[in-house]
Amino acid sequence: MTPFPSAEKELAELERFLAVDLPEDAAADANLKALRQRVQRLALRIANPVRIAIVGLPGSGKSSLASFLAGQSYRPLKTGDGRNVPVILRHGNRAESIAGWWTGVEISQKEIDFEAAVSHKPDYVEIRLPNPVLQYISFLDMPGIDDWTAQKEQMRWVASRADALIWCTNAKNPWLDDEWQLWSLVPKRLQERSLLVATHLDVAPAGKSEQTISERLAMITRGNFHSVVGISTVQALDAAPSGRVTDAAAWDASGGRATVGALLTVGRAVRQADIAAAGDLARTGFDALAAFDGPSGPIEVPEPRVMRIPVTRTPKAETPQPSKSEPETPLADAPEPVPATKIKASKAEVADSKNDIPLTASPSLERLVEGLDDLIAYAKKDGFKDWEFMTKITELGDELSLLTADRNAFRQEAPWMRTQVEEAFVTLSLLQMEPGERPCMDAAILMLQLSRDFAWSTSAEAV
Repeated sequence: MTPFPSAEKELAELERFLAVDLPEDAAADANLKALRQRVQRLALRIANPVRIAIVGLPGSGKSSLASFLAGQSYRPLKTGDGRNVPVILRHGNRAESIAGWWTGVEISQKEIDFEAAVSHKPDYVEIRLPNPVLQYISFLDMPGIDDWTAQKEQMRWVASRADALIWCTNAKNPWLDDEWQLWSLVPKRLQERSLLVATHLDVAPAGKSEQTISERLAMITRGNFHSVVGISTVQALDAAPSGRVTDAAAWDASGGRATVGALLTVGRAVRQADIAAAGDLARTGFDALAAFDGPSGPIEVPEPRVMRIPVTRTPKAETPQPSKSEPETPLADAPEPVPATKIKASKAEVADSKNDIPLTASPSLERLVEGLDDLIAYAKKDGFKDWEFMTKITELGDELSLLTADRNAFRQEAPWMRTQVEEAFVTLSLLQMEPGERPCMDAAILMLQLSRDFAWSTSAEAV
């Protein structure tokens, strides 16, 4: 279970097409050359996070929203020349800032130091942060420009490079005529996968709530955006520093949950469209190779790569274990996952499954069982609250991630488990930020799936 659709299968097919060694006559074919270029562009896109640009008029709260999405403030209030520098927000294992030029030259700072980066007078500044959202979406914070002609050129430039847009409008005086005119330059296809975000809700006129402003904007901009939300970025950032929700009530009231939910919905739609396009393009490419009739004869195409997954089931006495000579289970032969709507365990089944967990000398496993007990007890209580449940389950995932930081926490037969715990922690962090009951269901299923593998991989001896 991942926050975003996986494009691994489609990417492998695109790479298989690009790996074909074309004979000289095929390499010179105009149709095949054009197909290879399209495949290269699409493969590069789906191999990287979805690209979303943050745009709007000067003073519309773009940089404040970008800081909120990054999980921390990275740009000082007084940045001098840095006000006119685009900022790229990407995921990184550690926080750092980079001064970059479109020629490919980069100067790295080993910490977030925006002023030091802009002192080099770069074409852009790249900020890398270990924020889970940035693993799936990268952001381009465009500078505010006063010149009308330059604004129009900027919009055309961004529209040709971004997968989706966030247009920021100031809630004190939202959606001006100039905004209408600039937005009309955006292709309809891109408008339909973009967000309108009303910022500065904390200083909006009295009597204008987030809901009131959002509903009015949705009415007057109907058909021009995927969705409309409002946010107080200062309050939202305080409620979820570094991309982790610490105050659920403030997170809801600030508009943070609605904004992140809308953002992830758009991001998923973009990636799903990319996956569909990749499948179609790969089929078109292989059909073209098969149909090519040149002097060199048929074109040899490599066989599809068999994707494999580790066997992560909890071993049982009656289940024969594969010998070392047996291959891993190919993905094509793996059983289909049970839909979330069909997973309905009774209390007796829950109790039986808990008794199956091998309790051995493993502090992390004992903590997992204690955490599951706590979650089950909370789920049975009256007055169940989604955000409290998500807070508890995310804290448990965070604690398990820290407890298993040591590679020796898992058995030698389960080297993949550490990565699985890290991925689960990222997923839980994102689910915690989204609205509705569905994230609770997804988080519970994820934790149940994780617990079975975790129980086996942390046991001191096989069961």
